[in-house]
Amino acid sequence: MALDKNGAFIRNIAEVPWREFPNHFGGALSKPLVMPETAGSRHIDYRISMYQPMAHVARHKHKVQEQIYHVLGNRPVRAAG
Repeated sequence: MALDKNGAFIRNIAEVPWREFPNHFGGALSKPLVMPETAGSRHIDYRISMYQPMAHVARHKHKVQEQIYHVLGNRPVRAAG
């Protein structure tokens, strides 16, 4: 990851490993691109995700975090509330 003097960075997503985060099951994989642990963000979580057939995430809430979803195909099913 290359940092400039402002703290901005460029990351090659090919170098970011796929992770199965807690409460993600059956091949619900993500590459964490921007989150507190990877970029020092306080409220943003940006991931590239890939869900295998039948993969899922347990229902949950976030106290502070905002998430960005960038969907590149298929039809996501999302439960809100």
